[in-house]
Amino acid sequence: MLLVAYATLFSASQPNDVVMRLIGTLGIFLTLIWGFANLGQMRVIQQISKEAESIIPIYAKIRRERPRWPVVSTWFLVYLVPLIVLVTWLALITFV
Repeated sequence: MLLVAYATLFSASQPNDVVMRLIGTLGIFLTLIWGFANLGQMRVIQQISKEAESIIPIYAKIRRERPRWPVVSTWFLVYLVPLIVLVTWLALITFV
């Protein structure tokens, strides 16, 4: 939604640079908070998964026998997506 507000201001006949930079800065802070929250949640999920493997034998069996992908999708969600959003905000603030 912040990106839509930014785009709306950008497309106005007389864009307000101060408000655009303020929205961009807010977008950066929210993206950083999102990234740190993702890291915390990933650690919790990894800990729960490790504990579940020791308690639930069928879960451990599934985790051992499941084919491994070269890249884990969790990595994309935790690191790559917030990084892309952060780079987008930085580019908008810097170059526009």
